[in-house]
Amino acid sequence: MGHTFTNDLFHIILSPAGRERRLRAECRERLCSYLGRIVRNCHGAVLAVKCMQDHVRLLIRLRPDIAVPDLLRDMKANSSGWLQDKFAGFGGLAWQVLKRHDIVFDAEHYLD
Repeated sequence: MGHTFTNDLFHIILSPAGRERRLRAECRERLCSYLGRIVRNCHGAVLAVKCMQDHVRLLIRLRPDIAVPDLLRDMKANSSGWLQDKFAGFGGLAWQVLKRHDIVFDAEHYLD
């Protein structure tokens, strides 16, 4: 019987369009938590997250059946609306994906 263990890690960097410094200190911690909830709702895990004034870095683990482009679409759309609802001055916020590094480790273990 064969078993496969996958550890699909992704390093994602999101930024407001044009790398505008729109992520104010009062919203960054809550934004990190909100993005983490989006990842967890997709059955993923956030290993690290850091919000700066002009970008957000995430290291996440996803199941192999989760499509990364779909997750990125949800993260960008949902967090834009959430920021506009919760904080003043976020009207028209558009995210861009600066980098997406796929760090994939696959190992097959066979049991006799």
